[in-house]
Amino acid sequence: IARKGVQLARIKLEYEEIVVINTHLQAGNKIKKQQVRNQQYQKFAECCDDFREQNYWMAGDFNTCDDSTEFELLKNAVLGKEGHLSDSKEKYTSNFRDNDLCPTDAGKAKRIDFIFSKNGSDWDRITQMIDRPIADWRPKGGNFLSDHAWVESVFVRSKVK
Repeated sequence: IARKGVQLARIKLEYEEIVVINTHLQAGNKIKKQQVRNQQYQKFAECCDDFREQNYWMAGDFNTCDDSTEFELLKNAVLGKEGHLSDSKEKYTSNFRDNDLCPTDAGKAKRIDFIFSKNGSDWDRITQMIDRPIADWRPKGGNFLSDHAWVESVFVRSKVK
């Protein structure tokens, strides 16, 4: 019901330009939905190839579980690596059963939202966490701000040009 796309920001630093890409991929567990995601992975590969010489990060809702075989396809497409969760309160980014924002009667908690950093980047990820902010203004049964938790990474420059 929606055409998914990407947002791309070029950020000029003192010595270089970095690129941050944000997306939301096709959802769904059916084979046809995965075929659409596979095409989206291919587009990411083309996009990342355009920025091969620059440091880049790709973040968003990839609708691809971290324990699936498709996750390797995704990592290869974005030429990147995902960080380990260090100080995280949460281990999953999507659990539709625990809120009233997206009615569901099935499914388990999943990690489908990620921040990938380019392989061989000049930046090191020093922390990564998942958090689920509470919305105290929401009515009973809908305590979370969103049906997805946020993923946060902190990077530091490992090499100065």
